[in-house]
Amino acid sequence: MVMIRAVERGGEYALSADGHATGSEQACAAVSAVLYGLSGYLANGGAHARLLEAPELESGRVRLRFTGDAAAGEVWRMTLISLLQLQAAEPERVRVEWSCPEQ
Repeated sequence: MVMIRAVERGGEYALSADGHATGSEQACAAVSAVLYGLSGYLANGGAHARLLEAPELESGRVRLRFTGDAAAGEVWRMTLISLLQLQAAEPERVRVEWSCPEQ
């Protein structure tokens, strides 16, 4: 199972992902695509986002921590909604814990 933890606090965003969606190449590829998409945005988002530490993107382990403007916040929410949809489709392989001010 891949366990994803996401925290949004005071304009800062942190995401960690550990594990693999073992047994489903599709779920594994989908999670990877979403996380690499967020990482790509952070690397190329210009003034919208600023990394607070170097990203970690390894097999079975991802760490992303950043701050940003409203556009970056919307990218963050789109990322988490995508991951929650993957969790709904593959609950035995993908788990998401999202801590944000609105919850």
